[in-house]
Amino acid sequence: MNQEKITRFFNEGNYWKALDYLKETSKQKKHILSDWYLGNVYFKLHQYSKALEHILNFISVKKKDPLNLNFLGEIYLAMSQYKNAEKTFNETLSIDSTNKVALLNLAKINLNIGNLKKSENFYKTILENDQENLSYIYSLSRIDKKYLSEKKLDKIEKKNLSYNNQIYLKLLLAKKSELNKNYKKEIENLLEAHRIYLLNKEKALYQQFKFHSESLSNFMSELKDLKVNTSKDFCPIFITGLPRSGTTLVERIIVSGNKRIQSLGETDVFDKVFFSNQIIENQEKILQSNFSSLIENILNQYKEQGLIDQNNIFTDKSITSFLYFELINKIFPNAKFIYCSRNPLANIIGIFRSFLPSVYWSHSLEKVFLISELYSNKINNLKKNNLDNLFIVNLEDLTNNPKLISKNLYKFLNLEWSDKCLENEGKNFVIKTASNLQARGDIKKHDLEYIKSYSKIFKELGFKNKLLA
Repeated sequence: MNQEKITRFFNEGNYWKALDYLKETSKQKKHILSDWYLGNVYFKLHQYSKALEHILNFISVKKKDPLNLNFLGEIYLAMSQYKNAEKTFNETLSIDSTNKVALLNLAKINLNIGNLKKSENFYKTILENDQENLSYIYSLSRIDKKYLSEKKLDKIEKKNLSYNNQIYLKLLLAKKSELNKNYKKEIENLLEAHRIYLLNKEKALYQQFKFHSESLSNFMSELKDLKVNTSKDFCPIFITGLPRSGTTLVERIIVSGNKRIQSLGETDVFDKVFFSNQIIENQEKILQSNFSSLIENILNQYKEQGLIDQNNIFTDKSITSFLYFELINKIFPNAKFIYCSRNPLANIIGIFRSFLPSVYWSHSLEKVFLISELYSNKINNLKKNNLDNLFIVNLEDLTNNPKLISKNLYKFLNLEWSDKCLENEGKNFVIKTASNLQARGDIKKHDLEYIKSYSKIFKELGFKNKLLA
């Protein structure tokens, strides 16, 4: 086995080539690291059950150590097996009580399921052993604002900060400025934080932005008159919209009712299938195949991420699902779409305030405006068609009158409404997004008075977008 060759495939993102090479070399003579590499390549291709099989094999032959156990835990997380993941990371701590990867994952798991105190304690433990890592203070500040205190920030040595700490210092200062209602200073710090983050992410930003704003749009336009094999057994509920538009709150309302509906959260199934199978690059072949292999891959990906076989009704709140609307409509004829919207400028501010590492366009204010326009134009075009499987929820309307809007939402979904859907009892409801803490709280009205200040700031920065009128 040529490990340099495998490493090169990984660095180039050629995971299918890596897989073919590993399969071929394993036929000749199985190397001790074969299962390790196969586990990694299947994980990159989002084939989590196969990744799990190979890593378990590798652990049984080699031994349990923190590196292997942490990777095993991450596979369990990808498969939505949170109890197994938690057990595995705790097993890592039984070997190495200060293991940062395990502690960080346990902190995130507990945050995602609403165990805030346990999450806080894990972050504090990591911070005790790595006091110079500002990302942990930033995570703690999301749980409790006391971590933004003057004393803690004043102790930070401003000189010779690492790349990571430069970002999180600016994010901490931005959050502090927001609390003090010094919005101009907040935006200055946010711009700098995002600028630093993008220093070595420009290529990824360009590729992701082009895919979502151009390539995918062109692909969807080819589907208009195409006949596709459909999957009528499933009735998925796609809750979509821009980040910070209320999708998490809407999902919580839907899955908290009387009918048990499986929540899959942000699966990013369509993005994962399109990227890992190079669908756009193989567009002509895919369009000619009646989509049978694509549909199979999509259904398998849902199962890989925890969809239970008998659950034909489930929620998917991936923000990019909206960009696949035409395809989803053909594959799942019984699907329902809930598009979440809010005041456009408030939405842009919310996105830019959030730090969404894998949403590369969210780190460029210019791209945030452009993507916002893309979503706005698409939903306006869809509204013209009077689609009976599309329902729009405005966040301000929902928070001003939750009972009325939730009743209308339940009527659209053909579900029986009850007050239960508005109760805040979702302790074990998994929320893996930046909206975690807000979505767990009581539903509060949205005051938009603050956006006037931001409109002025953006205009001063040279933005002439129609949203700033």
